[in-house]
Amino acid sequence: MYAFLLLALSTALIGDDDARFQAGSDHEVLQALAQGYTANREGVERCRASFVYREGRAPDLETARQGKLSDPAEAKGAYLFDGSRKKYERLFDREQTISHTSTEGEHPGTCEFVSVQFLTDGTSTLSYTPFYNTHTRAFDTHARIMDADNGCDLSFGFTLDLGTKAQNANGFADQLDRAWNHGPRGAKAVRLKRNVPYDGRKVHLATFEFDGGEVSYWVDYQRGCVPLRILYRTAKEGDYDDEYHEQMSLVGGKLWFPARRVRYSLPGRRVRILEVDKIQINTPIADAEFQLSFVEPVGVYNVVTRDSYKNVRSFPLSALVDPGPAQVH
Repeated sequence: MYAFLLLALSTALIGDDDARFQAGSDHEVLQALAQGYTANREGVERCRASFVYREGRAPDLETARQGKLSDPAEAKGAYLFDGSRKKYERLFDREQTISHTSTEGEHPGTCEFVSVQFLTDGTSTLSYTPFYNTHTRAFDTHARIMDADNGCDLSFGFTLDLGTKAQNANGFADQLDRAWNHGPRGAKAVRLKRNVPYDGRKVHLATFEFDGGEVSYWVDYQRGCVPLRILYRTAKEGDYDDEYHEQMSLVGGKLWFPARRVRYSLPGRRVRILEVDKIQINTPIADAEFQLSFVEPVGVYNVVTRDSYKNVRSFPLSALVDPGPAQVH
């Protein structure tokens, strides 16, 4: 009876929602955090966003978070999704790609700054990544159509992996599920520290231990259970990725979303910054918006049907199902 009164009093003081993240065992609180995170990101059915992606080097974490990069490259990006329909583009200036491309051995070109475009209806995916060939001094002009989401696996693609339902896309919640259910690559232990001070707020710190290292999440349980920081550490000294989610706001009265994402990696001192300048959620998106346009004519090869199309300048989503002459231009 006494324990029940204490729980009721704590619920009245901090509110029903906060109580889920405070009262109960560590297992119960972690479960509530995972459910909160999933509800926040998966409550978005449609999204239209534009962003700037920057990549370069920095001597230390503080310089990286300030955005002061050496040898930088910048890409303009756009992301649309409506259910299983998705369009994603991250386009670097071609002169930047050329200047950052080097030849290693017999390989015709190695560059971190490669543009990417993809279009998918959830069943088939058109993917185009125009690598620069230093031998021919030209960009690759071959796009491919593949099954399902094969072409949608993007490194550092979009914040919170919005719109992505694939395995391992659900971040913190997925880590917890695999740890508790002994899934592939699941953590061997999970630790929780409650109400840790972080940038003037109180967050919960969840750490997942693996044989080869650990991953820690500083979870803002008051704002969509979004991790404000994610630290990936390996067993090797000085080998880690440190990721920060900044400029948090409530979008469309529904989604807690950090407009700025910064990741600093060692060794290498590599910095990746994604800044979303516009985002709309759950508003109608016209079918005509799901179309890719290419800088130069490309050839499109369907890996599944073995059909091919030459000198394609634009490709609409509808052509993934019916790629006739009237569809592909």
